[in-house]
Amino acid sequence: PVLAVSWRVMSPEQVSGLCLMIEYPNGCDVDEEVECITGGNIGGLLAVSAAGIVYLVGFIGFGSTFGLYWTVRSTIKQNERYAVDSSMTERQKERLRRVSWQCTMYALAYLN
Repeated sequence: PVLAVSWRVMSPEQVSGLCLMIEYPNGCDVDEEVECITGGNIGGLLAVSAAGIVYLVGFIGFGSTFGLYWTVRSTIKQNERYAVDSSMTERQKERLRRVSWQCTMYALAYLN
């Protein structure tokens, strides 16, 4: 919204009266006789906004998944370092490895 306001593409919509990223007056982008006051060519801004949202959500998801992976990895390392005897059963170790592998797969899915 801040970028849209600074580029002067926010205009009132006829039906609801809300300020949206549309052309003003309505239909000026298809009628050659009417000159657009604001929002004449907003296709590029909409594409950039949509791509920005997708990348932001992907980055947050990837960061969260990586944080989870790092937590599981550090838990495994701490257990191996501080265990006097084998306090973790093989089943627990296998579960931690599986969670670590799942985190890796989710992170790769975000990069895809």
